[in-house]
Amino acid sequence: MNQISVAFKIKSLDSAQEFTTTGTYQYGTVSFLDPSNGDRHEVHIKDKTVDYVKQGSVDLRFHFDTKRITKGIYTVYQHHFEFAVVTDIIILDDYDVKIKYKLLQADELVNEATMELHYEFLKEE
Repeated sequence: MNQISVAFKIKSLDSAQEFTTTGTYQYGTVSFLDPSNGDRHEVHIKDKTVDYVKQGSVDLRFHFDTKRITKGIYTVYQHHFEFAVVTDIIILDDYDVKIKYKLLQADELVNEATMELHYEFLKEE
């Protein structure tokens, strides 16, 4: 497991969040905590797809794949919502991940967002 620095940003139609922190990288998975509330984030980087999992104040699980519409799950206060996830763009470039996507329910746009992640390996002392 490698220690990393993380810059994370997510911007949607109605909100934006941005922070830097430290985390870990192992076998294509970037794991880190939101320093403001302790929410755990995991970004699983695969060949041409990305899974995003957040656990804490809200729990969510999205699978991003530009070749097909996938399912996303959002849970808050024991209320469970499912979305169709339409991934417009996935850019995987060295230590950068950028994803543009839309969330739909019953074919209606609920939200659209851009998520950006940059990580760098920390030098071992």
